[in-house]
Amino acid sequence: MAPSGVRQSRASRAYRASGMARSCYKRSASHSCAAGQARQAPPFLQFLCFLRIMSALLTKAGDPPGVVVKSDPSVSFVQLDPWSTPDARPLPDALAPWLREMGSLTQRLRAHAPGFTLELLGYRELMLDATVVPLLGESHGLCREVVLHAGDRPCVYGWTLLPARGMACATLGNQGETPLGELVFSHRGAQRHLLEVARFAVERSRWSPAATLWGRRSLLALDGVPLLVHELFLPGLFDAKESV
Repeated sequence: MAPSGVRQSRASRAYRASGMARSCYKRSASHSCAAGQARQAPPFLQFLCFLRIMSALLTKAGDPPGVVVKSDPSVSFVQLDPWSTPDARPLPDALAPWLREMGSLTQRLRAHAPGFTLELLGYRELMLDATVVPLLGESHGLCREVVLHAGDRPCVYGWTLLPARGMACATLGNQGETPLGELVFSHRGAQRHLLEVARFAVERSRWSPAATLWGRRSLLALDGVPLLVHELFLPGLFDAKESV
């Protein structure tokens, strides 16, 4: 555990950062004028402004308090085949619409079954695989792990990789249980550069028995910040629909 003085220093940095972010929001709004009247900056612009400030102030401050720091993934698995586009191989009929979904998977899950919740498992720092480095532009990254639930059924295990310089650990923590997809797909400038699928041999966990499961990955960009989003479809996805 870090000394209390260190935690207080981190908290004070975060407080100053939030004040600077509010000031930045005002400047962003003042630069968006129509007929002489300032408009409030849209949420995604506020978030990006906050992201840059928190990255600058908190990256050197160590791990943000109140965020689970992990050293290993929560779900152990082995990828069984190479990534390929959804059209390059046969897909299970029931899963094909999910694997091909080009919009927000969160929104699709909300429509699929009631009681959507996001379980934030934590984040970890890691050296990115050589196959991922060209996609994210650097070798040192961050991983944010979540499980998406419908009611009491775990439906999707997700992990997002991003360059460490693109978003500070504190910023990931500040997202809390808000799906990153809701932020990305609410931004008109968001782009999807890649959608690929693969099968995985997954070990038993508290969210799934040992099984062969399908997953996908998407390379998204939010104002130039790349996000490599992975989604593994758990057996509970269709149990949730049947339990409605």
